[in-house]
Amino acid sequence: MYVREYDQRDLTFVVSGMLWKFSLVMKDLETGTLWSHLAGEAMQGSLKGTKLTILPGQLVTWESWRSRYPQTTAIAMDRTADEYRTGIYASLGKFLVGVKSGSDSRAWNYSALRRHPLVNDHFQNKPVVVWFNIENRTPHLFSRSLDDEPIEFV
Repeated sequence: MYVREYDQRDLTFVVSGMLWKFSLVMKDLETGTLWSHLAGEAMQGSLKGTKLTILPGQLVTWESWRSRYPQTTAIAMDRTADEYRTGIYASLGKFLVGVKSGSDSRAWNYSALRRHPLVNDHFQNKPVVVWFNIENRTPHLFSRSLDDEPIEFV
C-alpha cells in the first residue's frame, strides 16, 4: 500500500489494464503516468522515477478482520473471490512479512513461520519478535525490548 499524495496533491489511481511481471500496472488520472503496483514507482509518463511512500499493510482473513473491526462494511465480490482466497493461502511459501528502514530490510517467509511461529530475531541491531498466528495465517512483527533491554519470547 502506498500514500497516494505526491507534490501536495492527491493522485487518483485506476487499473490500466496492463501487467508488468504478472502484476497490476496502475495509472494516475491526473498525469496519465503508469505506476508499478509492486514497486510503487512511476514507470512511464511525466512522473517517471517518482516513488510513492509505502504504508504498512497486513494480509489477514476476513474472519480475523471482522472480529477486530465488527463495524466494517465491504463490497460483495463475485464467486471467484473464494477461489482467490483459498488459492492465496494454499501457497504460503510465496508470502513474506518484512520490515524496511532506509536501505536495510529483513523478511521472514510464511512457510517457515508456520513451522516455527515465534521467532526472536534482530533488525538493525535491535531485537524484534515475529509471531505467526497459524489459525488466521497472520504474521505480527514487534520490537522485543523493554527499557532498552531485550526480551526473549517462548
